[in-house]
Amino acid sequence: MKRRAPDTHLAYLALQRALPADGCPICRLAAAAVDHYFTTLLNEAVNDPPTREVIRRAGGFCQHHAWQLLTQGDILGISIIWHDILTDHLRWMQTAGWWQRLSRRMTPCPACVCAVQDVRLNLQTLCSHLSSGSLQEAYHHSSGLCLPHLRRSLKLAPRTARAFLIAEETARLNELITQLAFVIRKHDYRFSHEPWGAADGVWTRATVKGVDTPPERLLD
Repeated sequence: MKRRAPDTHLAYLALQRALPADGCPICRLAAAAVDHYFTTLLNEAVNDPPTREVIRRAGGFCQHHAWQLLTQGDILGISIIWHDILTDHLRWMQTAGWWQRLSRRMTPCPACVCAVQDVRLNLQTLCSHLSSGSLQEAYHHSSGLCLPHLRRSLKLAPRTARAFLIAEETARLNELITQLAFVIRKHDYRFSHEPWGAADGVWTRATVKGVDTPPERLLD
């Protein structure tokens, strides 16, 4: 199953649409790209021999993306995919020294590869356009990047965009740290009566900010 060449103009428009929603826009767009990959796989390529071979050589999908595949709800397509993967594993298990040959043969999860390609495109697009006023304004009112994507963007961004990102994320991190400190303080009985205010749910927002997405290891 071939992927189309990336369109940076479409990537820019996708970023503009993704920034206003909660959470890291790069993570959200990567998840959407994987959803599109799975939809295309199930609707058009589930019986395509080269596609099946790619999935077979990867031993299926990583845990994260295997569960994401289930959300497609295509019982027949998912059953065909796993029937092929499990049959291939059974065939390998019936040969001597199979675990050594199989481990050398394994390739990365195809959905991770799809997500990584999308992350690269969107980070490059963000960093190359972040000097524009309209995208800066959209970023200012967004949740910003998760820490893994922030670290990568700082490597890619030109000086002006890097300074903007650092200023924006410094403010966001200071706010999260202040709210987390309030949660810790509130668990002291002397301050337990204090109202939650903006700190309510900050532990979830901090997790979203700091979490590493599954395919990030492939970017290194």
